[in-house]
Amino acid sequence: MDPEDFYAEHAKVFERQGLPVPVGRELWARLYRAASKNGCCKILRSKAGEGVASVLFLVWDERSVYHLMGGTMPGFNGLETYNALTWNGITLAHDKGLSYDFEGSMIKRISKSFREFGGDPKLYFRIRKVFDPEVVRTEAERQIARLEVGW
Repeated sequence: MDPEDFYAEHAKVFERQGLPVPVGRELWARLYRAASKNGCCKILRSKAGEGVASVLFLVWDERSVYHLMGGTMPGFNGLETYNALTWNGITLAHDKGLSYDFEGSMIKRISKSFREFGGDPKLYFRIRKVFDPEVVRTEAERQIARLEVGW
């Protein structure tokens, strides 16, 4: 799959959710060119019938293969093709003698999927200074409401 086709397919993952694509076309082109020039990237895709079911972009350095971009196309969620691509990425890392870095996710369904492969979650904290007590109160109430819904 060429890089332009990958970008177009990857964009569908976000479009179906009504979200903007987090990586612009120009940044994607620069990223792909640099990684490709250094021989340290691979685009994977799975097909179902005539359509592309899922895509995954991997890059690597001397230590790890990084699960950088990917997703399942609308209408193909039940096929587990993205998990198959992830497994191919893990196999690639093994064959190269490298570790596999899932690059994590704050989205629960994605992080759950990564943990099913045995990934170890790495916690981090978001620290910031806020001078407006109304902002602090609003965010605290939102977090408390999320906790109450989960119970």
